[in-house]
Amino acid sequence: MTKELIKQLNLLYKQCLSPFPREDIHFLQDNHNASENLYFDFNDYSMTLAGYSSWSFNTLKWQGEWLENVKSFLSCNFFEQYPQYEKLKIFINEQDTPKLYKDLVLCEKLRAKLLEIVETIENKND
Repeated sequence: MTKELIKQLNLLYKQCLSPFPREDIHFLQDNHNASENLYFDFNDYSMTLAGYSSWSFNTLKWQGEWLENVKSFLSCNFFEQYPQYEKLKIFINEQDTPKLYKDLVLCEKLRAKLLEIVETIENKND
């Protein structure tokens, strides 16, 4: 079961290795008054998820304060961590911002898979 979770995580992680959705973020900034910080905030969020995902089988070694910090980060999606961008959700779609839309969907899949792994670790520690 755990080995399968890590394989699924690795497949998702490989999808993270695509170019950053710079043009889509500029579109939101130019057309929907998105903050200049959107670029940096989304980069920080997505790269943190990618970083956690890159641990692969070593995720199973997470414990203590590190595990709690990871779990805390994973407890919120992008819009929950950065509520100032909530108003932009309606403009992020496959037609107008296809790369950003795809990246947000991927981030959510990564987050869910990492949470599943964290739960597995916690259950083994009980």
